[in-house]
Amino acid sequence: MRRAVVCLILSGVLVASVLPVPAAAVTRVGAMGRALDFIRARQYTNGGFGERGRPASEQLTAWAIVAIASAGHDPNTFKRGRSPVTYLASQSGSWRSTTDFARTTLAVVAAGKNPRSFGGVDLVAKILDAVVQDGSGGDRIGPMVNSHIWSMIALRAAGEDVTEEQIGWLRGQQNSDGGWGYGQNVRSDSNDTAAAIQALIASGESRDSTVVRNAVAYLKRVQCPDAGFSYMGSMSDAASTSWVVQGLVAAGESPGGAAWKKGSHTPLSRLCALQADTGAVRYTASRFQNPLFMTVQAAPAFALRPFPVKFSSHFSSAPSLAPVFRLMRPVPNSSLSKGSSVRVSFSVIDPYNGTGVPSGNISVRIDGVARSKSVRGGSVVVEAGRLSVGTHTIAVSATDRAGNSATMADWKFGVGAAVAAEGPARSGGAQAAASTAATGSAETSGSAATSATASGETTVYTGAPDGTLADDKSGSGDESRGLDFWAENLDVDLDETEAGFLGRFGPAGVYPALGLAFLVPAVGGVSLIRLCTDKSRRRRRKSRRG
Repeated sequence: MRRAVVCLILSGVLVASVLPVPAAAVTRVGAMGRALDFIRARQYTNGGFGERGRPASEQLTAWAIVAIASAGHDPNTFKRGRSPVTYLASQSGSWRSTTDFARTTLAVVAAGKNPRSFGGVDLVAKILDAVVQDGSGGDRIGPMVNSHIWSMIALRAAGEDVTEEQIGWLRGQQNSDGGWGYGQNVRSDSNDTAAAIQALIASGESRDSTVVRNAVAYLKRVQCPDAGFSYMGSMSDAASTSWVVQGLVAAGESPGGAAWKKGSHTPLSRLCALQADTGAVRYTASRFQNPLFMTVQAAPAFALRPFPVKFSSHFSSAPSLAPVFRLMRPVPNSSLSKGSSVRVSFSVIDPYNGTGVPSGNISVRIDGVARSKSVRGGSVVVEAGRLSVGTHTIAVSATDRAGNSATMADWKFGVGAAVAAEGPARSGGAQAAASTAATGSAETSGSAATSATASGETTVYTGAPDGTLADDKSGSGDESRGLDFWAENLDVDLDETEAGFLGRFGPAGVYPALGLAFLVPAVGGVSLIRLCTDKSRRRRRKSRRG
């Protein structure tokens, strides 16, 4: 009697994610993917975002909207129940200060909405109402230098002109050391200096102007020994380093370049090194404080996007960042021979350079009974043994390090009998697609939408901790090897090869006629393609263009 043997294979991220990530290996692209993973896990069903154990916050939600847009995603589609944009509009009663209106304007513009009519409020008019003639040779917006800076950025985001008097007033507040402080005649700090650079550049100031070059020189002088920046003092923090990275980009500097390197780090790599394996960004190297706030501040810096971040028609819909189940065996809705010794198998990937799914965060139930699993050289095996004749149901769940959960409870197969469940069974070894969807967040014990797709015997690839594409080294020997190609140089024989594409922050596309499934990059660069086949079944072949 034929014995049904199917191995439970986890994608490379499940193995690689349990290993420490060397600082030098961390890239801003990988950091952005993990940051989005963490941000998603902190979204509530009302659409808003909040720190763990606290209610949704309009301030955090506004910054989260900007962070999502900086990654090239449409914030309106980043939904858990409601969208963050809908939640923010419902909080208009909490906007009171000039900086409230400025911050909200930045979020509204990043979401592609009208700041002159949002939540029943004309945000632009509220900012302009704060203009004060203070007799110092210009027009101040709001009570402080800080409020003036952010109002200038918000007005430019909304497409409003900033007057020469307003620009001149900010120039006049620059201290003799080249920096700006929170208020007038206040000691310079890195945060307000970096924000002032962005405000001036957004308002038309030349990068080569004396005021900008003096500000950059100030930042160079106050850079911390570890290559990051602090508000004041010598211990760098994530929020300060994030704003400075953005300010340097606005000024035409390279925050990841040699000119800003100290020791083994640059400002950008120092910021990346502050990220934990959950995707959250630490306040300092040794201290967690308000991790969601730090993460939404870091995201635009990971993307090298200065303020203001504006909505684009090229933004992609937000992806589901929950784990995804694939390569399910037994094939859903299939039937095994009576007396077969069954091994249940599937793979789990955490897409978009996610935080990864440790094997300990995966549970399997067969017919409602929890089953133990073993890890062998990168594969996880659940031995079901001989099952009774009839239909059996498998329920699996997985939670990534950020806290995003996925469940699949309707995976059925039969033993010695037809499956007593609706749904087409596929022939030729291809598996039927199955999907489940639910709403909620890890913090409210809900689960996010997931899907499982047909992949045949092809090895699964997923984002690795270093932001590259990681191949699956599961099993013994050299069972799977991958070849990286730039998209424009790819030319393969699809008769011998199944290709799986993973891109950077883009919408998924499936082309079954070609046997291809890939993600199209929405921001910056060209997507790396991972090409792989199972060597025990097919020869891999690369053909070059002439």
